[in-house]
Amino acid sequence: MALAAHFQLATRRGDATARMATARQLADARAGDPPTLLAAAKLLDGVGDHARAAVCYEVALDQAAQPDGALLGQIGIARLRAGNLDGAEAAFTAAASLRPSDARPVYYLGVIARKRGDLASARVRFTRALVLAPGMPKAARALAELDVPHP
Repeated sequence: MALAAHFQLATRRGDATARMATARQLADARAGDPPTLLAAAKLLDGVGDHARAAVCYEVALDQAAQPDGALLGQIGIARLRAGNLDGAEAAFTAAASLRPSDARPVYYLGVIARKRGDLASARVRFTRALVLAPGMPKAARALAELDVPHP
């Protein structure tokens, strides 16, 4: 039986252990259909297996008929959580180019810049995110935190 079918069967049966094991196998095999991969990615992300979650999102994106900015954002978040800053930056940059009015990828590019110690770039990104979405609280907080001296 295909891995996707195993995952779906484990889901229907409520077998969390089998579902998790199969989600990991889907990521490792880079296999599955997009709905199954997205469900597996969310499951893996929820337990902190961000690198495998990113792989599931990537394989689903590879199967998409056209680029998907929201899915690129999910890839970016999973990669960021996994500590893959270069991969996260690539995903958020692509998402921002597909969805230029979406503040979220711009905000996350600011987070990456801050993690790298590039506070000037972080400031530009957080400010741009606030221009795109004036009510975005996490961008406002992040920008304010740049001005707080750290010991």
